[in-house]
Amino acid sequence: MFRFIKTDTSGASPCPVAHPLGPAMPRGFPWYGGTSWQGLLSGPIAIEVADGDESPSGLPDFFRTISLYVVSERLRALLESLGAEIEFWPTSVVYRGQSEATTYFVANPLIQASALDMERSVVKLNSVGIAVSAKHVVLDETKFAGARWTKVRELQEVAIDEQLQTALRDSGFTGFMIVDPLAHRS
Repeated sequence: MFRFIKTDTSGASPCPVAHPLGPAMPRGFPWYGGTSWQGLLSGPIAIEVADGDESPSGLPDFFRTISLYVVSERLRALLESLGAEIEFWPTSVVYRGQSEATTYFVANPLIQASALDMERSVVKLNSVGIAVSAKHVVLDETKFAGARWTKVRELQEVAIDEQLQTALRDSGFTGFMIVDPLAHRS
C-alpha cells in the first residue's frame, strides 16, 4: 500500500521553516515534479532554513519548502540504493546565517501521476486539477505502475511504496512521517 511521506510535525524531531533564496527557479519552472531539471538550472539551489517554533532546533534528514523536498546526503544514499525515481539537485543550505557543512539535496520526483480514485475520494479540485481541500483520500494504486516514489498530482504530495516505507522507518533518519492516505487532510 502506498503512503505519503510528509514532514514530521509531531514535535519529536526538528521541523525547520525553509524557503528558496534568490532567482534560482525562474517563473514557470517545473518544480511540481515529473520533469527532469537538467539544462534548466545552472547550479545549486540556495535554501534558507530557520528553526521551527514548536519543534527541537536543528536540521533533520528530510524537510520541505512549500514546493521542494530536501534530503540529507545519508538519506539520498538510501533512496538511490532502493531505486527511488528521484533526481537529486545540489543544494546550499543556509542555517542560522551560516552555510551548512552537511550536504543536502533537493529531491525532484521524476514521476508524477494523477493517482486519486476520484469516485471514492472526497476532494475539491481547482481549475487545473489540484486539490484545494481533501476530506477523504483514496489512491488508485494501478496508477503507480511499479514506481517507488511518485508525486500525486492532485495533492502535490509524494507517495512511496512499502519497501521504501520499511527502509525509512528502520533507518533512524529524522524529519519525516509516513501517513496513510485515509488520514490525509488539507
